[in-house]
Amino acid sequence: MKNYILLFLFLSLPLIVFAQHYSDSPADFLNNIPQHNLTDFRQIYKPVVVSIPPKDAGFGLIKLKSGEIRHYSAGTDQNLTGAWYIYSNDNGLTWGKKRSCPGDIGADFQSPKSGEFIRLFSSPAAKEGIYCARTEGGLDGKKTVWKIRPLTLHSDLLRNPVFIPEKSRILIGGSRTKTIVFFSDDDGLSWKNSDWIYVPDEPIQEDSKSVRWHQNGLEPTMTLLKNGQVWMIIRTSYDNFFETFSKDNGETWSTPKPSRFYGTSVMPTLFRMADGKLLFLWCNSTPLPEFPKPASMKYYMSYKEIAGITEDIFTNRDVLHAAISDDDGKTWKGFRELYMTAKRNDPLYGTLGDGGDKSLHQNQCVELGDGKILVSSGQNSAFRVILAFDTKFLYEKRRTEDFSSGIDNVCVFQYISGKVGHCSLNRRIGADVVEDPVRKENKVLKICNPMDSTMVIENQGATWNFPAGMQGNLNFDVYLTKDFKGGKISLIDRWFNPVDTTAYKHSMFDLDISPDAYLAGKVLLEREKWHQIQLSWKGNIAENENVNFEIYLDGRKLNISLPLKNISFNGISYLHLQSRAKFKDLGGFFVDNLEANVK
Repeated sequence: MKNYILLFLFLSLPLIVFAQHYSDSPADFLNNIPQHNLTDFRQIYKPVVVSIPPKDAGFGLIKLKSGEIRHYSAGTDQNLTGAWYIYSNDNGLTWGKKRSCPGDIGADFQSPKSGEFIRLFSSPAAKEGIYCARTEGGLDGKKTVWKIRPLTLHSDLLRNPVFIPEKSRILIGGSRTKTIVFFSDDDGLSWKNSDWIYVPDEPIQEDSKSVRWHQNGLEPTMTLLKNGQVWMIIRTSYDNFFETFSKDNGETWSTPKPSRFYGTSVMPTLFRMADGKLLFLWCNSTPLPEFPKPASMKYYMSYKEIAGITEDIFTNRDVLHAAISDDDGKTWKGFRELYMTAKRNDPLYGTLGDGGDKSLHQNQCVELGDGKILVSSGQNSAFRVILAFDTKFLYEKRRTEDFSSGIDNVCVFQYISGKVGHCSLNRRIGADVVEDPVRKENKVLKICNPMDSTMVIENQGATWNFPAGMQGNLNFDVYLTKDFKGGKISLIDRWFNPVDTTAYKHSMFDLDISPDAYLAGKVLLEREKWHQIQLSWKGNIAENENVNFEIYLDGRKLNISLPLKNISFNGISYLHLQSRAKFKDLGGFFVDNLEANVK
């Protein structure tokens, strides 16, 4: 017992310092909470930001049986979470802040069997290994901490638990360089673990000039399926998350294979709702191709980055997505953007906040009731948010955009050459909203190519999200200036950087507007005139069966046939527009009145 007390005090010491750091911070946390106009949580529909997580968003969020929501100041490198927490008693609409006792374990899982709060954690301060922290008498009772497994490297990425009622088993997935599962059948008093789950190193991807940061399985998320299997989705450095299944309640796992979900080096979260539906949160995105190493784009890569051993630059963590399944994961709807970081265009992007990752990729959620979800997302203090939305939003079939709110609903940034801060490039606005050259009272989006050599990629572009559809149509207006020198239109099933000149290779359909103003090489567009384009897709794009793609120009169907370039299991959910000018093109082209309707 004496040893346990000493260990507890040892682990609490860094938390006292951590609490002092935050309490003495000149920035008052509560003064930074975003304002909204909601007075009743039942008004929540489209995603709305309601607060800011106190630390990395992947840990420490819980809704208590009383209805109180707490978000502890947890983080990937904090062994316990007792410094402080924010709380809400009105379903996330308003928030307060409380200091908790040093050594308080915080909470993100309450055992359905005993009501006790249980957390696994690791810490360099704890001399490595995995520890269990468990309450005795609830959050206000006694806390005990003990070591359950030594590891050569501590595992600092332990995710929220899954409970298997039939065996009263708690499963917790963890990782360091690969994935492992810990399980307990006695309410957290003793633990066993699976073998390591390993995803092979990712080879150099098409169009990349070097390897990505190798990740052999990180940040696993799990759910118990209705057929009794446990489903795990794992973060990797591939284009896709990998998935694996367990038929014995988490003790052994199938060989990991690519899942239907795209996402590179980002955290996935599976969440089972009270009505049985499955929610998936992640960054549905693909990064830019890897640059040549060690010297390119005016920055230098370390030898570890060259070998893919550690991080280099992240270019796909600015947008958080959600999808929902009514049939236990067989089919999914939505693939909607929940949030695009407000700092995505910042010229000082790489040095914003408190250092570390500039991202939305870490995430977790709780259910508010009535189909509404509260999501915590992000890492760096300048980027993380807590937002709420109604899952009905994921079932919408239509979206429009007229740029009356500027570039709020599109991604248009360009990257400034030169690695800055932690794994970052500074940004600037590329494509932007300007006055309509014909309808002067309107605002339209202008896309061109100023040929600025300080940019990593000079071509401007834009990405716009709409509800995913296996079938659907997309309408928009386009205007070519007299100096227009080429453009590309792509329909894709995930987010690509607006400047990514390889995005079209991964699209379902794409068509060019040539420098001499021919659409798809066949139909001449009149310059300095607004045209309406409609793109329509039908058939089975998951199997490439009976696929039909139609193009209408100003209401007239064109005799142009385009094949399906890539199958999609999730449906098309993005319009990707880009200047393809090979020479300076200050005129470019304008777009307006986007409208997507899907089935």
